[in-house]
Amino acid sequence: MLYVGIDLAETEPHRASILNDAKVLKELKIEPTAQGLASLLHAIATYEPDKPQVLIAVERPDGPFVGELLQAGGIHDLSHQPQGPGAIPRALHSGWYQ
Repeated sequence: MLYVGIDLAETEPHRASILNDAKVLKELKIEPTAQGLASLLHAIATYEPDKPQVLIAVERPDGPFVGELLQAGGIHDLSHQPQGPGAIPRALHSGWYQ
């Protein structure tokens, strides 16, 4: 299982952490554009090409970036964990998903 945490920002690039068994594989900044989403999906597929094996947690369930992420298809779960700025990567690092 691959875990992805995404912090959505309003005035700066979004941030994502990609983890496997609580080990950080990659952290990246994502522009809130179609190209940014494509870059994120490519990074995810690099570590786990089987989309049903990817668990994505997003800071909030709304907005065009989240909508585009859902439309990309094959996402196993899209969880909502609102805990303030930087909460999703911190939660993933702490192993909240286990």
